[in-house]
Amino acid sequence: MSETTNASKSDSKTQTYSWTSHLLICVVLTVVAIVVSFGITKHLILGDVNDNVPYTGSAEQQIRLRANYIEVDPTLRTVTVDWFPLPLDCSANPEMVVKIFADPNLLVPAGWGEDATPSTTRPFAPIFELNTTHCCQHTNYDSFPIFRTVLKMTGLSGSDQLTPRTGTLQAYPHDQYFFQVSMFAQMASTNASVGLVLGSSFGIPINFDVLLDKSHSVNNDNGILLYFTVSRSAAVIGLVITIVTANWLVTIAFLWITVAAFMWETDIVAEMFVLPVATLFAFTTVRSNFPGAPAGFGAVVDYYGILPNIGLITLFTAVLLFGVLYRRIATSISKMSNNSTVPRFP
Repeated sequence: MSETTNASKSDSKTQTYSWTSHLLICVVLTVVAIVVSFGITKHLILGDVNDNVPYTGSAEQQIRLRANYIEVDPTLRTVTVDWFPLPLDCSANPEMVVKIFADPNLLVPAGWGEDATPSTTRPFAPIFELNTTHCCQHTNYDSFPIFRTVLKMTGLSGSDQLTPRTGTLQAYPHDQYFFQVSMFAQMASTNASVGLVLGSSFGIPINFDVLLDKSHSVNNDNGILLYFTVSRSAAVIGLVITIVTANWLVTIAFLWITVAAFMWETDIVAEMFVLPVATLFAFTTVRSNFPGAPAGFGAVVDYYGILPNIGLITLFTAVLLFGVLYRRIATSISKMSNNSTVPRFP
């Protein structure tokens, strides 16, 4: 009796230890998964666009210019930016009227003010006029100093030479684009150069990483000339690659199921057809939800991750269906042959 009691106590301790160890393992794995996930996510979150190029000119009059990068549209090839011109020092320059000009060929639409023919000549119509008196002594009658530019985005890198790059939606999610900002400022009364001191910009275009090419960007008495590279964010690229990899894993798994069903003559059950049918609909649905992907078919991700998966799964489904048909026909013929050889008695 005592031996039975000791054995039951030992089994109870073993079960308690096993349950405790399993719970501890689950807690540790949960903590590790959360920490790793948050650590990766923290590095994937993009910061504000950095367009800080120090002013190297010698103009006596200067103004501050801040930017808010709002949106990147790869379909229309545009970048929307809000600009905030402000006096650099109201005590030093209390009364000053500054005209800000921009390269009209880099803007959408091409001309500002009156209709103009695109050319390489110096722009003559300002895109904004800043009166520092109104800014320094702001009242309710004064307009807020802000203007918006819609910049053209291209697939050519123009910093050194016009070099074609992957500036097309077909290269999604590895498509890459370029845009430039070209501005200068002058005194309205004397046309003297006014320095543009770039303040800290802000704004994060969703799903895109906007990087400044500091090696070619300049900011001097002739104005600012900034070169930017636009590419998909690491989060978008990682998501697309993960989904494409998952699609291929499902396709390969179904390939093995199809091969196993014929090599080892296992039963082909109804559950084998649930996976391919559901996957065919899932592939097309997931493809339409790729962030920023082109609406139509033809991107690189379609040729490598969607089209072959759909084609292979359709083929495997057809093979399984014909396999079911063949086995049923063979079974029926076998039964008919057995019935015909059975002796009949009157």
